[in-house]
Amino acid sequence: MIKKIALILCLQLVASAQVQSNLMLFNSFIDKSVNLFDTSIPAETKVFLNYHSLFGETIFLNRIQSSLDKSGVVFVFDQSKAEYILNYNLESAKVQYEKVIKDEFLEDFRVERTVSLNGSYQLNNTKGLLSSDKFLFTSKDTVKYSSVKDLEYPSLSFTTAKIPEEPFWPSLMEPAIAIGTIILAIFLFFTVRSN
Repeated sequence: MIKKIALILCLQLVASAQVQSNLMLFNSFIDKSVNLFDTSIPAETKVFLNYHSLFGETIFLNRIQSSLDKSGVVFVFDQSKAEYILNYNLESAKVQYEKVIKDEFLEDFRVERTVSLNGSYQLNNTKGLLSSDKFLFTSKDTVKYSSVKDLEYPSLSFTTAKIPEEPFWPSLMEPAIAIGTIILAIFLFFTVRSN
């Protein structure tokens, strides 16, 4: 019996550990966007990266470079020495928490989370344009209401969003039902026992 309880607790810990933070989702979107064009760039090629972000964050610049480093790209800081020029633009990165839901009695509140990254890229070589495209990556899931603050990074404003209020009546009804059930059980215990 104790082994079963320990197994259930371990499985719950593993399941809760699998929720990705908002920044981790953005990083995976950056990796996916780099995969759109990294096969067009041969290994050991000199690339000049021209990065722009409309929301002012440069945190993704390192992630883009890291993703391209894995494919063997060499970065140069002088555009005249580059064999390829990559123009990478991020237009928006945002998180939204839409509604608070609860499926079962005594279950924790959950909130619907939508994380999206929108941008474009243009890859040129010495002969001209190789490829260009826009991208939009979105992830929609539900997370525990109590763990929302753990998924955000307050110093990075794009990882935070307004959290909807917890519903009032379900918050009030569950403790009332639980207390009522306990009172009823005690009442029945003493009345049945006295008869």
